[in-house]
Amino acid sequence: MDLVTKIFPADSDIQHLIAAEKAQEEKAKASEVRWYAGMPRSIRPMWGKTSEEFLLLMKLSSTDLNQLLQALAQEFPQGSDQILALLTWYGSGEGPWSGFPAYEDIPQQLLMEFSTAEILAAIESTSMSDTQLEGAARFFGGWELSVRRPDKLKALPESLKRTLLEHSLGSTDEDKRTRAKRAFSAQ
Repeated sequence: MDLVTKIFPADSDIQHLIAAEKAQEEKAKASEVRWYAGMPRSIRPMWGKTSEEFLLLMKLSSTDLNQLLQALAQEFPQGSDQILALLTWYGSGEGPWSGFPAYEDIPQQLLMEFSTAEILAAIESTSMSDTQLEGAARFFGGWELSVRRPDKLKALPESLKRTLLEHSLGSTDEDKRTRAKRAFSAQ
C-alpha cells in the first residue's frame, strides 16, 4: 500500500482502505492481548507450539490435550478450578460465538474433556465473573456441545439458563443473541 499512497496520495478511497486495514490490525492485536491475558499461566509456555499445531490440524491431538490438562492441573489441582479457569479463557475471546479466530476453540476442546455434570458443579460452586459467564454461555450455547452432547443442554438448571440468557442479551452481537435465545429460552 505504501507505493500506492506515494503515487496517489490524494485518493480518498485508498486512504480509507489503509485506515480500515490499520483499525482491523489494531483490533486483532487488542483481541490477542485480551485472549492471552485470560489464558491460564500454566498453559502460556506451551501456547506457541499448541497454537501452531492446532492451526495446522484444527483440532488438538489427545496427547496435546493431555499435556495442556496436566499443566492446568498443576496450576489448579481441583477440577472445578480448572473448569473455571477454562471458562475464563473461553470467555476472553474476540466476542462472536461463530466466525471467531480458530485458536479460540482450544479452551472449548479442553472443557469437553470434563463431563457436563462436572462443569455445572464448578459453575454452581462460585459466583462467576462476567468473563466466566461469557465462557459458560459460549460453551453451552455453542455448536460443539449441541452436536456432541445434544441432550445436555436440558440438564442446565433453569436459573442458570436465565442467567446465561440475560448475560448474552446484553451483547450487541445479533448472532450471539440469537444463539443464546435458542439455547437458553424456555422451550
